[in-house]
Amino acid sequence: MQERGEPLVPLSLRGLAYPVKTELQRRLHQPVPEQGAYLRVVVLGHNRYYGVPLNGPALSAFREAMAQLWWRVLRRRSQGNHLTWRRMGAYVARWLPTPRILILTLPPEQRPDGDGLAGTTMAAATARRFSMRVVRVRHSSI
Repeated sequence: MQERGEPLVPLSLRGLAYPVKTELQRRLHQPVPEQGAYLRVVVLGHNRYYGVPLNGPALSAFREAMAQLWWRVLRRRSQGNHLTWRRMGAYVARWLPTPRILILTLPPEQRPDGDGLAGTTMAAATARRFSMRVVRVRHSSI
């Protein structure tokens, strides 16, 4: 239930897209490279968090949604709306990273079930199997 005085948020903009939209509106008059750098961080963070196998289409959809939001904001900067989608494609290619799967999981045949590592990521499984010992070295003053 929304509190009194809260703006209504459309269903299509719930989640991460609504805060990004309001931030882009706030940054409306900043140069394109500054806006692009901000959106790059947003998309990279999203890819790093949700970049698991079989989630590639959702990552691509998020990148496209961010491109659409950015295009709408940039088109509001002038009365002539001179920003074509072709030119916007160059901005998107320059500033928004392409989605990549960044979190790999072990294939089912390689998942060790006996030691409680089933379903963990490769990095976690490797860290548990090859735990490193920290050796502290005391430096003497000469």
